[in-house]
Amino acid sequence: MIENKPLTPFEISRLQLKTGLSNADLASFLHISTKRLLNAKSQNTKTSLTPLQDFMLLLLADEHPDYAIVQKIRNK
Repeated sequence: MIENKPLTPFEISRLQLKTGLSNADLASFLHISTKRLLNAKSQNTKTSLTPLQDFMLLLLADEHPDYAIVQKIRNK
């Protein structure tokens, strides 16, 4: 299930670095504006990502405790 504890700004930045995605690309993937993402990464804000966005970021960074993204094996 979706974790209850929100990611901290430091965790968001660390996970984004691990994904290799730019601010614009990650924001687009999470369906938020780049400004909203930057606010969530700021130490001086109370803005955080939603639980679903946290879940997706953990999946992208391959750090979700229960789930992983795997490539489909296609029969030819």
